[in-house]
Amino acid sequence: MGRKGSTAHLKRLASPKHWAIPRRVKKWVARPKPGPHGLEEGIPLLILVRDILGLALTGKEARKIIAQKKIFVDGKPRYDYKFIVGLMDVISIPDMDLNFRLVPDAKHFIKPIEIPKDEADKKLVKIRTKVTVKGGRLQVGTHDGRIFIIPPDSENFELSIGDSLLIRVPEQEILRIFPLKEGYVGIILKGENAGKVCKIERVGELIEAKDLDQAGIYRVLARNIMVVGEDVPVIKVREK
Repeated sequence: MGRKGSTAHLKRLASPKHWAIPRRVKKWVARPKPGPHGLEEGIPLLILVRDILGLALTGKEARKIIAQKKIFVDGKPRYDYKFIVGLMDVISIPDMDLNFRLVPDAKHFIKPIEIPKDEADKKLVKIRTKVTVKGGRLQVGTHDGRIFIIPPDSENFELSIGDSLLIRVPEQEILRIFPLKEGYVGIILKGENAGKVCKIERVGELIEAKDLDQAGIYRVLARNIMVVGEDVPVIKVREK
């Protein structure tokens, strides 16, 4: 009988383009385990540590750093080098007093930017699913695989797909809600304008948004924009 399921490794030439790895040095690269982000939306922790952050020269060194629980993702130590990280994840390295957020980027799909320590426990997540469950409660799922159960008497009950939540990690406490509405500020997630921060001017089949820094109107699909604040981003989502 043939082998079923995905293999433990992936050919480098077939790996997602946004993985910042040499393609022809070796044949194989470790396949990330199923996790909060899909293969095309995330990066294995080993590649982040070695190739993007430059904290190790070799895979062996990177695996050792990760195994020693020196890398935290959203406030939790991660010791599996195949753990996948992605959009808006907070990467912390307490031994070096460094904190990063993975944000959209036109060239690399996602990239780390350094953030202040007081933001290391805060994360923006985008609501992708919404269903009513037993007891009339609302269940919403976010882009990073989180599930929130909202009781019907909660002030947060009127959530919609496309809204963003500012949460505290790792507790998963909802701090603020930013609806996908005109007047709010969003960041473009994919395409040649990924990483652009803009003010939402029209919500419809396409989202129309005005660049905050320069003249220009962007028209993007709702799934390709994330609300990040009311007048300005509530947390750091770009380098400048």
